[in-house]
Amino acid sequence: MKLIKKLVLTVAVLFTLTGCHLLSYKIDVDQGNVIDKQTLSRLQPGMSKEQVQRAIGSSLLTDMFHSNRWDYVQYYKNGRTQKEQKSKVSLYFTNGLLSHIKAEEMADIETEDVPYGILAD
Repeated sequence: MKLIKKLVLTVAVLFTLTGCHLLSYKIDVDQGNVIDKQTLSRLQPGMSKEQVQRAIGSSLLTDMFHSNRWDYVQYYKNGRTQKEQKSKVSLYFTNGLLSHIKAEEMADIETEDVPYGILAD
């Protein structure tokens, strides 16, 4: 009888701990510059650095050895699915004007709207 009680108690504790872990809320991690195809469409070759900065914002990475290249990097991790997405866009300037754009990766970041009722429970 004691063995059955211990077994039931152990199983109940394991289910409780596992259930808490599965139901815990994990936030989405979104870091860097959000650069998508629509944002890139605002850029035109021949734009000055100031015009580019006004159109899409400042780059997070500045390289002292490559002052004519601006790198925009984004990292997104979905809290629920743990799926990671990355984007990297490099802008190249010649004589202070935008000469070309290199988009190595373009992530289509899919965020999920969480209904308020789920968060309030």
